[in-house]
Amino acid sequence: MADLNSTKAYNPSAPDAAAFVTRKPAPAPGAPIHVLNDGSLVVEPLPTFALSTTTAHRRRSSLAPPEQVLVYAPSLDGDTNRDEQSPPSLGSRQLAAAALRTACGHQTVVRECVHFGLIGVLDFPFSQYLLYIAGAAFVADFPVPGTGTLAPVYRVTAVDALPIATDPYLSMSEEQYEAETLRDVLAVFNEHPLSFSHHADLTISVQEWGVAANSSTLGGNPSYAFNHHLLQNPLAVLPAAVARDFLVPVVAGYVGQSTIPAHAPSTAAAIPMVITVISRIRTNRLGRRYYSRGLDPRTAHCANTTESELVIWRSDQQARVASFVQWRGSVPLEWTQLPKGFEAKPAAVLSARPILADPVRAYLIVTGAFARFERTALIDLLDRASSAEAALSTAFAAACADVDGATYVSCPVARRDRHAYSTAARIALAHLDGTLITVAEPGRGVTTRQSVLPRTNCLDSIDRTNLVQYFLAEAQRLWRANGHAIARWNLGTRAVCQSLLLDAGGGGGAVEDAATVLARRMRWSWC
Repeated sequence: MADLNSTKAYNPSAPDAAAFVTRKPAPAPGAPIHVLNDGSLVVEPLPTFALSTTTAHRRRSSLAPPEQVLVYAPSLDGDTNRDEQSPPSLGSRQLAAAALRTACGHQTVVRECVHFGLIGVLDFPFSQYLLYIAGAAFVADFPVPGTGTLAPVYRVTAVDALPIATDPYLSMSEEQYEAETLRDVLAVFNEHPLSFSHHADLTISVQEWGVAANSSTLGGNPSYAFNHHLLQNPLAVLPAAVARDFLVPVVAGYVGQSTIPAHAPSTAAAIPMVITVISRIRTNRLGRRYYSRGLDPRTAHCANTTESELVIWRSDQQARVASFVQWRGSVPLEWTQLPKGFEAKPAAVLSARPILADPVRAYLIVTGAFARFERTALIDLLDRASSAEAALSTAFAAACADVDGATYVSCPVARRDRHAYSTAARIALAHLDGTLITVAEPGRGVTTRQSVLPRTNCLDSIDRTNLVQYFLAEAQRLWRANGHAIARWNLGTRAVCQSLLLDAGGGGGAVEDAATVLARRMRWSWC
């Protein structure tokens, strides 16, 4: 299977003959930000689109002035009480709709930037910054529900910040602190995979199509919008219709797409099938390895819960879409795994005094699994022969015993080879009785709804989990890239053992895996 962004032509005799490339990547639509000589920012809205059944095209004329722009004044709204260190408020005076000619009619434009969507407003104790997407690359087309049209999906390649309001009386230490914090925030946005679309809601699955976005979220499920909290400040001021012309929710995770030809029985013509993988990482308890484990007893959110969706449609029937959803995440109990020195694999330690009486049930309620699915299959890959994993796996099985609508499935993976992972997947599949796909049809909405949710975990819920989920979904190279993207969020490195997803000679081998494991150990010992 080849990536859709490839420009290589389809060759039936080639080794990857399943690849069927349909078109070249589309350019990302940008809009200017004018920086005036008094420090004000004038932000033009994103271009509008004329969606077609094949792709999306820019429609706005570069000569036509936008109907409204955002104006950010460089002064604080009201007096700032430095003793109480209250953050400056972003009132209507800083964020207002106005005509471009009115905003900069008597001002000089000293600098122009291009934005592909505003991420939100970053509040510091004595200043504010506007975060915006400064670079984007096309990765996929995705159906717009009920329309039969496709909307482009982009990967964020660069995020930058512009000052909105600053306190002129900042001390050198305060200024240094805010500069270092801003640098760290931008590093998170620029060094991890993020995706967005101006027309398709990436925060919801096909199963949830029909869930209306509201003015407070700009998306159907704010738990999957990585910048949800950054959007709250401008959303409190802007009308919903105006906000959608500027603000975009971004999704942490992975989006990849490939096409394969499906030969019709009655004809020899090849009808391309489009396969898309979307992984959405929940932001409620997102954290790095070792330091983010298990449940937060205050909210019942579990560390690094990720929803991966495999979406398929025929290229000539975009309105009819099928999808398969599966989850991964940390074991939903109260436990820790703090590293000690250069220890390769610290033991999982269960909380001696857990706060939640029924943690698995609370987790499935908070995440919406009970509301969306009839049953959840909790696939546990922990090896009970390992001293570092046995106690956690046993406690997990006991916690699932009395939870209606949840089935615990033990699929221990001790050896890291293809046979071990395929065996674990077969054991899991035997417990997935029910509807495993969602189908949405034109004019009828969702006609078939997935009833069983596979939720897989190992200790990190990265390497072993990704391989077993691949065998459940059967999407070779897309799932391999998906594993690497999620590993970068949780571990800061690529995933290992992913060569098992490919034929002999494909992907990284044992030497590259060993180097990755060493990099992980060094990162968590000294970083």
